[in-house]
Amino acid sequence: QQLSHKPKKPTASMVSAKTQNNLSPKEKTQDDIQYTISKENKIAARTQKLIIFANQYLQQYNRTLGKVREVGDCFFSAFAQQLNVVKNSVEYHAAILRRECAKHAQQINKTDSSGWLAESLWFKTAVEQDKKTNRSLHYNSWSGYTHKINKMQTALDEKTFAVDGRPDIEGRYFCKHYKVPFHLINIQFLNSDKYQQETPHIDHRFYNNNGSIKNQSKPDYKKNSVVRLVCYANHFAPVILKSERSSQIVTTPQLNTG
Repeated sequence: QQLSHKPKKPTASMVSAKTQNNLSPKEKTQDDIQYTISKENKIAARTQKLIIFANQYLQQYNRTLGKVREVGDCFFSAFAQQLNVVKNSVEYHAAILRRECAKHAQQINKTDSSGWLAESLWFKTAVEQDKKTNRSLHYNSWSGYTHKINKMQTALDEKTFAVDGRPDIEGRYFCKHYKVPFHLINIQFLNSDKYQQETPHIDHRFYNNNGSIKNQSKPDYKKNSVVRLVCYANHFAPVILKSERSSQIVTTPQLNTG
């Protein structure tokens, strides 16, 4: 005698689980939406606290954070603003600095391993090595970097990301090329989950005008011939005197900034 196996009536939880699994990538439940909003609100709250802390720190030196409008190009834009101050110029902007990196990369490709290139090979090595250790970078190889570094985020579509600027690579090159020292102020939470109770951590890094890392324990804010940037929440902003025209506290940047 054969036993008849009637299918079980699906429970509410089974239906819910199946529905969740069958959702297309574009569909989101109310819980998904609430989770996303909550996560973005936390990120915005952490970022705002970093901004307030940065301005409180800089205030004692009669300085504040400057504005950077270019989402995705913030490192190049911030560095260019500081170059204009240091060199008393108006010619520098993010696109100029990106093109300079592309020009340098192309020059490396055209030159043999003798002469000045021996001093520039670190740049290619650093670009390639950073790609191996940081898979979120927006280029696949040295060739990809060479062809993409000059593209501004504002000129790309929403699904394509520009190459981010990095203090230890593009920043070092700018120091040497433009003959300027560079002071990076890195402000972050050591434990981002406890940002409400934790005081942000501040760290300084100094670069000579030849691109080498400078052994210096404390910053000297009396010198105005130094490019100074603050990095917080993966965003770069220039450090400016309070008396400068654009001296307003920067607003919270959008996510995925460069």
